[in-house]
Amino acid sequence: MQKIAGYKVVEDDGGGLTLYVFGSDETVIYSYAGYENCQGQLLRDLDALDGEVDIAQWEGCEANPQESWDHWKNHEHGWNVVASGKDGQRTLYPDKMGNAAQSEFGLRLERLKNAPKY
Repeated sequence: MQKIAGYKVVEDDGGGLTLYVFGSDETVIYSYAGYENCQGQLLRDLDALDGEVDIAQWEGCEANPQESWDHWKNHEHGWNVVASGKDGQRTLYPDKMGNAAQSEFGLRLERLKNAPKY
């Protein structure tokens, strides 16, 4: 089983959600795009990553996950890291989230409930 150093979830300006999993040498060992199309799957995968999981058994990894990550890193605009995790601890960045991430993490309805009434 490959050692997982952490993960990041990226939301692009088109509402796409992509998970990047990093190995102990900080290279990307797994990435999957398209979580915006299957509500709840991202959270299930993050829960698994926060515990013990062998991602070698996971399907759907992009052909070159490091190249995909490098693509986003080399662009200043058009994407945001909306969640990250390391050592079983997950951090959310609500101020960076668009609608897709807010919906996936259950923040969209919470924000609507707390919105001022006119």
